Amino acid sequence: MKVWITKWALTKGILEQTADEGPDKHHWLRVDGFMCWFLPDEWHRTEADAIAQAEAMRVRKIAALEKQLVKLKALRFEPEVKP
Repeated sequence: MKVWITKWALTKGILEQTADEGPDKHHWLRVDGFMCWFLPDEWHRTEADAIAQAEAMRVRKIAALEKQLVKLKALRFEPEVKP
């Protein structure tokens, strides 16, 4: 079956692969000859679901980076005052 993998969507993009379901039907996929374990939200049966998941990942990453940027802008380094 054809699947879309979003595990690495923010670094490698959405990967379109042919995969076979493993024994538990949702965690193990054979991808390029290797058995790989994926969480349920890391692979999708439709491209539309994969795109929606990747977009949600992108939005969460932007929010995290904006929060980190606020902290970095507030960070100040002052020389240590010796008594």
